[in-house]
Amino acid sequence: GLGERTILIGHSMGGMVVQKYLERTPAPAAVLMCSVPPSGLMWSSLQLMWRDPMLWMEMGVITHAGPQYGSRSLARRALFSPDAPDAVVDRLMNRAQEESSRVLADLTWADLPAVTLVRRTPLLVLGAEHDALVPPSEVLETARRLGAECEIVPRVAHVMMFEPGWDRVARRVAEWLARQGH
Repeated sequence: GLGERTILIGHSMGGMVVQKYLERTPAPAAVLMCSVPPSGLMWSSLQLMWRDPMLWMEMGVITHAGPQYGSRSLARRALFSPDAPDAVVDRLMNRAQEESSRVLADLTWADLPAVTLVRRTPLLVLGAEHDALVPPSEVLETARRLGAECEIVPRVAHVMMFEPGWDRVARRVAEWLARQGH
């Protein structure tokens, strides 16, 4: 294990990594940010396809062909709120890497976490008002299934920790952890 005082924080796919870890080993506390839901990515993907078919297709291309096929416009629509500066979008795009097809398959329908085991750990589930990939409805459902406290952070999107307002997100996590005694 990681140690008995370890606090886990996972974002997006990392949120599923945290859920899978908690399935085996409880932790003092954990935070899931714009996390893949415990039910996997299938429903989120279908919602995106219905809401914005063009974005869904473009995301499929960059997921399978690589981020070099993306654009600032695509990154902004998929990951950022309207307030994010172009420089921030460009910086993140320059660091983007190809996604693992196997991991995406696992996140879609295979190897999903045992919710009853994840629930042993106190959890905060955070979502983003403008998240195109894991919409607020999915975040609320994640919190409900995991018996967790939940908040949808206004004026941010999927990469909330890189956007203007990241300090509100960090403050919210710190306040929740303090209430948990950490």
